[in-house]
Amino acid sequence: MKYIATLLTALVLAASGFADAPPKELQALNHYVGTWSASITGNTNAKGTAITQWTLDNRFIQTTWSLDPDPGILPRLSGTSLMTYDAAKQVYRGWQFFSNGGFSSGEGVWDADARRFTWTAKDANNGNTTTTQASFAQDGIESWSIVTTTTNGKTV
Repeated sequence: MKYIATLLTALVLAASGFADAPPKELQALNHYVGTWSASITGNTNAKGTAITQWTLDNRFIQTTWSLDPDPGILPRLSGTSLMTYDAAKQVYRGWQFFSNGGFSSGEGVWDADARRFTWTAKDANNGNTTTTQASFAQDGIESWSIVTTTTNGKTV
């Protein structure tokens, strides 16, 4: 019982730093909020859905998504993502968890003029860097560009 009381005290003290008003930068994450139909074109013609909503006292957005399989190209895949703004480091942060056991985390920058997030994630296992640009040129439409490069700069 003493362990639980100590853990709860530590959690309350850690969370107490967030008692101030949410940073205005969180508003940019509203572009992701909603129920979305998804389609991927190129090497596959996969379709899927995503639902994004605010959570944890409107400090994070949480997305749950799934892609239907594309036989021979893409297995059924689903996942959960969390995003927020880190006011101390002045950067957006994102964490992704995939149904195949994979996960990643990255940092993002919002360009208000271009209405675009640029997210960068580095794979600790192989050193690859993935850059995702999520553009919201029109309300209700999100377009992605995802490029992964090796430590040598080669696009994979």
